[in-house]
Amino acid sequence: MKPNLSLIESLLRITCGLTLLTLSSSKTNRKSSSIIGIIGIVIGAMKVAEGITQFCPLMYMSSKKKLETKKHGHHQDGRVMNPS
Repeated sequence: MKPNLSLIESLLRITCGLTLLTLSSSKTNRKSSSIIGIIGIVIGAMKVAEGITQFCPLMYMSSKKKLETKKHGHHQDGRVMNPS
């Protein structure tokens, strides 16, 4: 797993993830059946993990798709790209 986030991006993800995690856990603490709170906890934890590892799976997948498109010279629907 090669890092694909810069230091600034990873620090921002950790900060935003911890903020979301705190807000969502306090919301879940007040209402234990709050689905939005549970979803917020999961998303916040994912953002903190992305910041710590400096790896974002969505950025990895999108860059991989771009490389495949450039390598094959075709769009996803089979059309040939104009090289000019």
